[in-house]
Parts: sequence; C-alpha cells; structure tokens
Amino acid sequence: MEKVLKLLFLLFIALFLVSCKDEEKPKEESVTTLTLTTKNLTVEEGETKQIEAVAKTNKDEAVAITYAVADPSIASVNNTGKVTGIKAGSTTVTLTANDKTDTCNITVTKEEIVEPPVQPKVTFSVSEVNLDLDANPEYTLKPKLVGDAELLYAIDKPDIISIENNKITALKVGTAVITATYGESTATVTVNVVKQFSVSLGEEEIAEGAEVLAYVNEELALTIVDQTDIGLGVECSSSDKTIATITNKGVIMPLAEGTATITVQSVTTPELVRTFQLVVGYKPLESFTISYPDDMRTSGGPYDVEVQLNPVSAKNDLKYELVEPSAAVSLRPLNGQLTVNTNKGFAKIRAYSQSNPNIEAIAIVEIKLSLSDLINYLNQPLTVAQNVTLVGWQTVQNPPHPVDPMYGSINKYLFDEHRVVYNWMKPGTVGYVEYENGIPNPVMFVVVHDVGGNAQGENAQAISNYCNSSAEVSFHYTVDDTEAWQNIEHGRAAWHAGCGCGSNTYSFLDTGIPYDVTRPRPMIDVSTDNYLLINGQKSLIQVPSAGGRQATKNDFPSIGLMFFERNGNYYTTTLYYNSTYRTISNRGGNDLTVGIESCINRGADLYQTWQRLAKLVANILHQHNLGLDAISQHNNWSGKDCPGTMRRAGYWDHFMGLVEAELLVLQELSDYEITLELVNDADKEYVSSRGRVLKLPNARRTIQYNFKLRKDGVSYSFPLTSTIVAASEIVPAI
Repeated sequence: MEKVLKLLFLLFIALFLVSCKDEEKPKEESVTTLTLTTKNLTVEEGETKQIEAVAKTNKDEAVAITYAVADPSIASVNNTGKVTGIKAGSTTVTLTANDKTDTCNITVTKEEIVEPPVQPKVTFSVSEVNLDLDANPEYTLKPKLVGDAELLYAIDKPDIISIENNKITALKVGTAVITATYGESTATVTVNVVKQFSVSLGEEEIAEGAEVLAYVNEELALTIVDQTDIGLGVECSSSDKTIATITNKGVIMPLAEGTATITVQSVTTPELVRTFQLVVGYKPLESFTISYPDDMRTSGGPYDVEVQLNPVSAKNDLKYELVEPSAAVSLRPLNGQLTVNTNKGFAKIRAYSQSNPNIEAIAIVEIKLSLSDLINYLNQPLTVAQNVTLVGWQTVQNPPHPVDPMYGSINKYLFDEHRVVYNWMKPGTVGYVEYENGIPNPVMFVVVHDVGGNAQGENAQAISNYCNSSAEVSFHYTVDDTEAWQNIEHGRAAWHAGCGCGSNTYSFLDTGIPYDVTRPRPMIDVSTDNYLLINGQKSLIQVPSAGGRQATKNDFPSIGLMFFERNGNYYTTTLYYNSTYRTISNRGGNDLTVGIESCINRGADLYQTWQRLAKLVANILHQHNLGLDAISQHNNWSGKDCPGTMRRAGYWDHFMGLVEAELLVLQELSDYEITLELVNDADKEYVSSRGRVLKLPNARRTIQYNFKLRKDGVSYSFPLTSTIVAASEIVPAI
C-alpha cells in the first residue's frame, strides 16, 4: 500500500511539471480612463445640449459610456449623452465606463418669453352717428382701447358738434368728422346733425327772421328738411312776387330790387314754419373800409365797427374774422362788433364780402388796459428770488465770479421817483464825440449794457466819472440801485456799441416788406440765396457772409436784428459780420442810440438796479415816442455777451416786463401820485415802501397791499395780493 502511494505521488509530480511547461505566460491587465469635459450644463426647458465626455483604455481603445439621470422629471439623457430640459430645476447625470464613474450637474431654466409691446389702438363700434337738434342732440361714444396712451379727439367742424368726455353734442345742422387719436392709432366717426325742420342756403341754416341777400336773376336753391313729412312736402310762398318767386321745391328767383318775406311751411306739421326776409339788390360791392374807435380799453365796449361802402348803395353783406387769434378781443362775425377782455394787445380784423370774398379790408386795433386792469397787470402775484452770478472783468481771469442773492419786488413798478444826477462829459475828453454837421443824431434805439465790473465800489458815480478819464469809451448814462447819472445828452454819438461811429458807417435800408404793427420785432431768417427773410417773406436785404460761409439765423444776435417803421415798410440799418464775436449785427449803435451802463457792483441791490434801469429806459422811450421794440442789448450791435449778468441769469424777458410796466405808468398814470401801502405792519419786515422784498421768509408769505393813486385831491385804492417765495425756493446761480 505504501508503494502504491509513492507511485501515485511521483505520477502527480510528473503531470504537474508537464502542465507547467505547456502553460502560456499571463496577459497584461487593461485600465479604463473616463474624461468628463462638461462638469456643469445649463439648458432651457425643451432645449437639448450634449455632455462632452471620452472613455478609453490604456491601449487607446474606446470604451462605451452609459448615462443615468438622477431626476428624470427635470431632464432626460439619451445613450449618447444628449440632455433635454423638461422643467426648471437641478439634477445630475452619472456617467459610467467600465469601473469608472463621474457626475455632470444639470440646471434647467425656464425659457424667457418676451412679449411684444402692445401697440395702442382705438376702434369704435360705429362709424357714423346721426343726431337731431330737436329730438336727440347727444350721443356718447364708447371707444375700445388697446394698450396705454392718451385718447385725444379732434373735430374738423367744431361749429357743428362738440365732444367732451366721449359725449358728442350737436350744435347746428351739418356734417362733421371726429378723429380719435390714441398713440399712433386713429379712428374716425362721421356725425350728421339734422333738425326736424330746417331751411338752409348752402351749408348755412337760415334762422327765423333772418335776412338773406340776393341779386336779380341769380337763382337760389334752398335745402329744406322736414323729418315729419309723410309725403305731403312743404308749401313755399313769397309776400311779393314782383320781388321774388319761390317754388315748393325751394327754388327762388329774384326779380327786382326790394324785400320780400319768404315762408316755408310743413304741410304734414303746419306748426313747423320758417320765415325770412329776402333782400334783393342790383349793385354788388366794389370796395369798402372799416375802422374802430381809437381808444379801446380792456373790460370795455362792446365796440362797433364803422363801415364805408363803395358804392354807398351796395348792400352791406360783410363778414368779419380775426386774422390771428387774439387774447385781447372776441369778435361777432356778422356785424364786426368787438368785445374786449382783460388782456391788452393788438388785434387784426379782416372783413370781406360774403358775395365776393376777394373784396376785403383790414383793420388793426390796439386794446389798452383799463385803470383797474392796469393796476392788476402791474402786480407780481409771485415774487422772484435767485442767486445771481456777477460777471465782472475782475474775475474773468480769476474765477469764480462772485454770487449775490437777488430778491424781487411785489410789483413790477418801482414805487420811487426817477432820479438823474448830471455829470456832463467834458469836450475834448477822449471819448467825447462832436456833432456831425453841428446837429444831434435822431434817437431811434436804447442800448442796455452792464459795466462788467463787479467790485463793490463800481457804482453809478464811479462809472460816470470814468467817462471823463482818458479811457476810449463813452456812454450816456450809468445807473445803480440808487440813481442814474447822465454823462452825455441824447442825440450825441458815444463809443459804447462796438460797431463803428459816424454816418458813413451805416445806412437806413428799406427791406421792402410791409410793416406789421402787431410784430414790431419780426421773425427773421436767411433765404437759400442769402437774403434776409422777414416773417417768412424775402426782403431786399442781402445778408453778409459769416466768416466766409453763408449765414444762417443762428448767426444773428440772440434777440434778433433791430428794425423800425418807415414809409409803411420794415427798415433796418446796415448789417455787418463781427469776426470777434462771430455775429451778424446792425451798424449805427454808437450814433442812433442812447447807451446805458447798469452797475453790477457786489453788495448792491441788483434787482433794484434793474428796476431803476427799467425806469430810466421807459423815460427815454416816452420822451422820444419809442416802443418796446426800440430796446436793444449791446449784443445786438456787436455780438458781445452784454449785458452779461442779466443774460446769464436769464432775466432779459423779465427786465422787459419791468420796462413795460414803467412805460405804462408814464403813459397812463403820469397825472397821479402813486404810493404803496402795506395792509399788515408785520409785513414791513419783509417788504419795503418801494415794494422791494427785503428778506425771504421760511415759508411762502402772502402780502396784502394797496396800490394808491391820488389826483386833484381824490384818492383811489386798489387792493392787491402778492406772495413772497420761501428762502428754500431761491433759484441757484446759473
């Protein structure tokens, strides 16, 4: 047994050795690499994007990747790694390649839907509305609106209908079109207005008892509307068939000069009847003139027109209209009667023959203020307050310019006398100009300057004395917050305007454009062929070039050129281009004007200086019978930015209002003693006896005062109210 076991063991060893000899060497082990490029992926709902990943072995053999999404309600992924967003949220996709895994973070967002803007649109359910003046004169529109805009209505014939808050109201017989505008959208509704019974000639309804003008053998056809008619028609008759006949169809044949009563009556409803006077004439109107009273005042009238017909036997069939809208008057179109309002101003009335509109006449009327309206006009309902930059030569090179607070007044009129100190310039002084031909020049304009010096001591006296120095300058007046100083008499030339001196430097030029008294300072421009345009009309004046190029209206002074009336036309003076200030200006400023230097000395009352300046300018205008259009700035004559302080502060128009107030007082109240009386003593802390605001309150303060007049021992008192702005409302310096 033992031998058997030994043999079996030896046999096993032999077999094992044989087996080891025949066995092949073991293979090299394979290793997988998974590379995920897309670590985070964002997709919109419904959008598909690819996960970028690569898997391979160390022998560069590709390995398949499997993809699994954690939350399939958020996103899905196919076997190639394309992810599709399902709903907004976050999830992950796990990538597996053999024994390697990685994770991609998935974010799904909602698709942003941008709604297109809603375009405003307006529509109506009706395109036509019929109204009856007697039965149903009103109708309410119901616009359908889409979007957001302002709904606006326009009526082509506002004498036929009106509309307010979508409600249409019939005014007279006719047809009108309403246009509704809502943003860029429009819609129209046609409105027909009728009456139960009406008789019209053309588009005009004939009123009961009206006069209708006719000429012999000129047939007239009436338009007759009878809403009650059941087929019986109307009955028409003439009181005098030798003057005119009429058919039951409303056809009138005038036969002879005279007056006949025409009757049109409903047969169905006899109480519906219209009678009018038919006036038949032979001679048509050839020409006429119209005029109104010379002295027309606000809150007065009505004022009747005076008509002169040619021939005198012609029928007065005139109709009247305002050439331009006027806030001063209202006009009755059939008789030309004017009713004036509370506003002063001009009105231009055109009268024309209704039978021949080419026959016309124009009347221009001036409406002046009544006494009470004048006093109200002078009041300042709300005072001004501003920190003003004093533009002086001292600080041009050493800025900034000083700034002083300026408080206004409760009245445009300065309740103080006009004071002038005479400090005549001595002949032989550098700036003294001798008369040409031994006679004064005409005074045609006033030039407003400021002295350009903001030092405290540069008051009117100091600047006046400067005229008598060796300076090559001269001017007629200086003015500060206390008084005016006169240096040169009116009519003597002075060196202040910067546009040359002597009659050889300027000429008076006829523009060829008729003068319009309602536009003494006309609108100006330059035509394409370089001529001056006045109120849109090409004049005879060629505009000089502006530094070698064609001029434009921007090359003119800020308030325009200077004009005056002569021979019924606009006249101006020679124009030139000032290369220093790059402005096309007038010449003649040194010869034809009165030059005034206004002080801007620091610490003075600047607003009172401007009030005294206004008082001085008004007195010069009044003395020489000039209007407000004769006031100019230094800028008009050379282009220089002067008066610099007033211009920079934006107070030129306000200053012109002060001049107008002082001029009105000179024209209308020169016979009166004028004083101001404060109603409450407590207000004296804030307002002086001259109407000047002394200081600003913490909150707006209402000032009650009396504008008092006295003449021939009789006193008149006009109560007025003004409000002083609060200290917090002062306008900052510009």
